[in-house]
Amino acid sequence: MSACLVQRSSQHFKGWVLDTVIAELTQGKPFRHVVGYELHETRRAVRDARYNTALRTGEYPLRQWGWSRADAQAFLRTTFGLDRDWAKSACTYCPFALTNKTGRSETVARFIAEPDAGVLALAMEFSATCLNPAQGLIKGERLLTLLRTSAGTAAVLTAFEELLASMPWAIYDVRRTLSPRVDGKTNHARSIRMLDVGGPAEMRVELNRRADLAGTAVTIGDPAFPDDAHPRIWLRTRDPKQLVRGLATAEQFLTIAPATAADKTGPAFPAAWAAASQLILTS
Repeated sequence: MSACLVQRSSQHFKGWVLDTVIAELTQGKPFRHVVGYELHETRRAVRDARYNTALRTGEYPLRQWGWSRADAQAFLRTTFGLDRDWAKSACTYCPFALTNKTGRSETVARFIAEPDAGVLALAMEFSATCLNPAQGLIKGERLLTLLRTSAGTAAVLTAFEELLASMPWAIYDVRRTLSPRVDGKTNHARSIRMLDVGGPAEMRVELNRRADLAGTAVTIGDPAFPDDAHPRIWLRTRDPKQLVRGLATAEQFLTIAPATAADKTGPAFPAAWAAASQLILTS
């Protein structure tokens, strides 16, 4: 689960909800939108101010008061008689809480205190990285690796392994396209299909059988991601040179993962896949 996906999730589950409620409350009248960005969150405040309109005016009182996060925490402890800091996020699997050493330490401590929260985060990351090794909750690393190398996390890791063993697994056909844009960026599209369902050991045997039928081998992990250890059958690999030449490219692999991802094909995928495949036929 990357930051990009979480940002989209935040837009859907936070932004849209807030905008809908605000519109209902203000009924088209001008309003002040108070946001709790602290003194050192300049970039977030500047970005938020871009959404100001003739009706909406963003205000940031903590910044106006010169309050840092430490000042806000001290106020909360004094006001509510707390013996610990207020949790930064109610989302126990938020990647933004894992972007620095302090956030990671706080997250690990939270999972030790709340193993169920840690198991949920690990399960989400595991399923995501099976289908895309770049979707870990920590950039360039995995939450799973962080917990495996942290003290006191045995209960979380044991519960996570037990969950994986108890879940139905599936074989997935994952296809992905990359299409160049005129502005130099790349459009990504993906299709996921569930091919078979069973226990984890059963699905691994089936994956090996499919590899034999395809005349190829099951590979473990992706060299670009040292923390990745998922088995995959690569049926097609992308060609980076195609993008440089301004042409579409694509990849396809089979893998096993918990049976939690539904079949999904992005609206742009069929045409992009056809374009990438036509290049091969033409060649």
